[in-house]
Amino acid sequence: MIHILYDTPGGYPFIAELLDREHIRHDTPAKSSNILSWLAGSWNAVQKSRRGDTIVTLYDFQGVLCYWIARLCLKRRKVIAVNILLKHKDTLRNRLATYLYRKALGSPDFTATVTTESYGRWLSGKLRLKKPLILLRDVYYDSYGDIATKTGTSDGGYVFCGGRNGRDWSFIHRLAEAMPGTRFHFVMPSQVFDTFDRKLPNVTYHCNIPVESFNRLLAGASIVALPLDTDAPAGLIVVFQAAAHAKPIVITDTLSTHDYISDKKGYGLPNDINLWCDTISSIMADPVEPAERVRNLKSFITQNCSQQKYVDSLREIIDKTNI
Repeated sequence: MIHILYDTPGGYPFIAELLDREHIRHDTPAKSSNILSWLAGSWNAVQKSRRGDTIVTLYDFQGVLCYWIARLCLKRRKVIAVNILLKHKDTLRNRLATYLYRKALGSPDFTATVTTESYGRWLSGKLRLKKPLILLRDVYYDSYGDIATKTGTSDGGYVFCGGRNGRDWSFIHRLAEAMPGTRFHFVMPSQVFDTFDRKLPNVTYHCNIPVESFNRLLAGASIVALPLDTDAPAGLIVVFQAAAHAKPIVITDTLSTHDYISDKKGYGLPNDINLWCDTISSIMADPVEPAERVRNLKSFITQNCSQQKYVDSLREIIDKTNI
């Protein structure tokens, strides 16, 4: 039996419709903290499954938790952790996570997916894994196109940067400072917003705004800019949203973004202020090449990252674990 553990209520609703395999849904319950929620959801999935069953976790850390819970309870379960993510940071927390992940990934009963081959190769080398990590690209939801149609799109003449995980806010702030004649809109979490004591006159700062407002700001931008501070998967949801709204994307060229924006599908750059200034100025001055890159990105993700493609790939992975 297949058990699918969802990390958010209502997330990935298309999987049940398209999977075409008998399965049981498990939702992660709300608790006083994230870690308690993740532990409770993982515990339930392990306890309600049986020997030889496959548990698919849509949050990678819960896959690792399922592995350790099953091991400590002397239960054998096959686990598929979707979109494995391990940051390269020399902290006690990251060293502990690396140990937990490495042990799980070394088990024949544990399978993990990555969103790009480049990141998979890097992580395999970092953890000295003897088996490959499986490519399962991030999903381009049908709702992205629906939202773009509903919201509409326009060219407001500003650069948009928004999101949470992995954003290099210090870099984008220095970039805006270096381009005083260009308007920027930043949408950031409160813990980042509170760090900016000195606000720039050409930047409008937004914090904890509704999703609809986020979408409208992105839809009105001339360019979506996403400097990142990690090689781990980050920013891809906004990349897909930008493609849905036909916006040129300028993003840090990392192991996790390269496959999506290479071959003239976007602008992948190192975090160099001068390069970003020149690129953004060039896009603003001549929209012809940016429009071609937008079309290339949209074509790539609709072919390789659709909901149907995602579920087809996931089904193949599940079937292989049950051989």
